[in-house]
Parts: sequence; C-alpha cells; structure tokens
Amino acid sequence: MENILTNTINNKEVMTEELFKNAIGSIIKSKSRTAGEAGVMSIVKARTGNRNTLSKELLAKLNNPQKIQIAYTEDSVIIGEKLPSNDSSFNVKISGAKGMVYSAGLAREISELFELDFSDRTSITFNEVEYVLNEEYPVAVIKIK
Repeated sequence: MENILTNTINNKEVMTEELFKNAIGSIIKSKSRTAGEAGVMSIVKARTGNRNTLSKELLAKLNNPQKIQIAYTEDSVIIGEKLPSNDSSFNVKISGAKGMVYSAGLAREISELFELDFSDRTSITFNEVEYVLNEEYPVAVIKIK
C-alpha cells in the first residue's frame, strides 16, 4: 500500500516517504543533567551579551534584593545584598523566573579569576551553594572550583 501522507516544504507538497528517504539523523547526543542538579548561578558569554543569571530560589533566599554585591574566595563566589568592605553593587533585573546581572565586566572578571573555559560553550552553571548570614543579611557562597 502506497504512503499517501504528504508534507508541505517550501510551498511544495512532498510525499512523506520521499521526505525521509534521504534524511540523515542527528549524530549529537543529548546531554541532560541528573535530577537534583538545578543551577543557582550561570555565567553567560555569548554574542548576544555577557551576563550572570541567578536562580529564583537563590534570589528568594537572599530576600529578593534589587542590588547585589559580589566577593570572592579561592574557590567560591559570594553574593549578598550587603557584604563587608564592598562598595560596588550590581542591579538585578528580573527576566522570567531568573534574575539577570547585565555586566560584561563582571562575567569577564569571574571567568578570568576562576579560569573558566568557554571555548566550546556559551554558559557555565554552578549548583553547589551554602547560605550564611552577614549581620542580618543572607549571603550565598557558590562553589566554583
């Protein structure tokens, strides 16, 4: 029995059998995270711009600040509304369920400081976080290395 299903491609009707006759399947395999690995922070270095994204959960734990401050240890990024001996703040813009920090300089600083390799990707996500208090302000300590 002949396949009578048709598809329209470039305004031309094509028999389904003919459509798949010379098709080649993708060789790329899907990479998925294992359950429980939701990221708290990502660094994005793309043609569309460099930025840091913060998860909804991270922002909620920090009491949804409109501005954050950043500090570093040897293996972590520290994020909070108020950090000791820190005079610079970054605006947090809400986009969907995430917070965005649009600062190419900050993305570059973190990338260089922790020697992050973006040669085959546009973003790196981190998921290991610990929350502490600085006076009455919650602070996130995000493990990078």
